[in-house]
Amino acid sequence: MGLFSKREFTIADEGIDLVDKITLGGVEHSVLIQGNDVTKPLLLFIHGGPCMPVPGVVSRGQDYAVSISTKELVKHFVVVFWDQRGAGKTYHKNTPKESFRVEQYIHDCHDLIDNLRSRFKKDKVYLAGHSWGTIIGLSIASRYPEKLHAYFGISK
Repeated sequence: MGLFSKREFTIADEGIDLVDKITLGGVEHSVLIQGNDVTKPLLLFIHGGPCMPVPGVVSRGQDYAVSISTKELVKHFVVVFWDQRGAGKTYHKNTPKESFRVEQYIHDCHDLIDNLRSRFKKDKVYLAGHSWGTIIGLSIASRYPEKLHAYFGISK
């Protein structure tokens, strides 16, 4: 029995609960998209680390009260958990070492936001950054405020 074998919540049948692959900055990234109602606002969660995707794609169906309460968020948002370059399901041993730069993570996040805005036909998203994710999140918020409803920084 694996660490993440028991689901603590389920997504409504009319909702969305999928792991998807999106190419950002020439690298295939994994995202977990969960929400009980696809018409709800988008919330992109940027994990800490930079190599510690908690929660992340592998946490499907788990509630991480340390950082967030996923089962509550999916009632009000379409929540997107992004495994960043080099982390979790986005880890690829052939990812160019020179691409592990703060600026690249910011570009990846910006491209992901545009992808999600287009995919879900939304003008803006909510953005939450945890720990290291606050570096990316604050950079996005300062450069592209017109694409965000709000930015939330989370740390312990």
